[in-house]
Amino acid sequence: MTENADEKGAVESTHTAEKSSQITGSGSRGRQPIAVPRYYRVPGEAYGRGPILMALPSIKTLNRAQELVLKSAAIQMLGIWAYRAGGTFNPDTSKLAPGAFWAMQSTGGVLGPDVQRLDTATGQLNVGRLITDQLQNQIKSTLHDGRIDPATGTPESASQITARLRQNAETHIGAFGRLNRETMPVIASRTFEILNEFSVLPDPRRIDELLIQTEVVSPMAQAINAHRMGAIGDYLSAVDAIAGQENRTLHANVDRMVGAFEKGLQISSDFVPTPQEREAAEQALQESKVEEQAAQLADRAAPQIATSLLTEGAAA
Repeated sequence: MTENADEKGAVESTHTAEKSSQITGSGSRGRQPIAVPRYYRVPGEAYGRGPILMALPSIKTLNRAQELVLKSAAIQMLGIWAYRAGGTFNPDTSKLAPGAFWAMQSTGGVLGPDVQRLDTATGQLNVGRLITDQLQNQIKSTLHDGRIDPATGTPESASQITARLRQNAETHIGAFGRLNRETMPVIASRTFEILNEFSVLPDPRRIDELLIQTEVVSPMAQAINAHRMGAIGDYLSAVDAIAGQENRTLHANVDRMVGAFEKGLQISSDFVPTPQEREAAEQALQESKVEEQAAQLADRAAPQIATSLLTEGAAA
């Protein structure tokens, strides 16, 4: 099957037989039918590379190390035996089983026994386990598997989970951002087209990122937005440190920043005040400021009133 896209984004597909070049069918679609996101992108390559390609050398080495560990365990359990050739003992007719009897001519003496177990190294199994554990940790790190074994591990705290998500977002922000932009718009557009083919939607929606946009709300997208929100917070802190908190409104729009935080961190609307609630809160804040100013004026005027009353009493 071959597919070609025109300038309007329509995709034309041609189906051919596997063993011959005979065309078996053709069709057209208004949207890209398959989502092929790219994880890592190398300059000069049209196709991307996934994390499994980065972990493939470690996976091959781990398979080989695991095979050697199993062989070493089998050797240590069953052992390697040596026997004197041409003697009474015949390994082809002797059965290695509990309670079995072996015919031997000698069990010791100057020439030694007819059958003897050879000593094998006992530390190779532990070294193999250490290598496999290291390779498994490398593979998990490459595939972003940071889970802890519930049987042996301690559950992570909320701060540790947030820090790990932020670290992954900072390290792989380009990859995850590319996955978001190259996956969801294609899937959403194709879904609209399928619904239109089944007469569920009368008009297929086209995501042009102008009138209709897609917004990813996954936890990783939230972590990426948190990284961007951190830059806004740093800017506001810098404004307060350089220009002073009283001059903040001259260099930053706090209302827009708070709105960006609400949208970027995906705060539920249940926790955001409505315009009526915000107006009532502002009015209560103004009344509180007026009462505070009146209390301050009363405190300042109290000594003067007391002095005038004492002066009038002394004059009388």
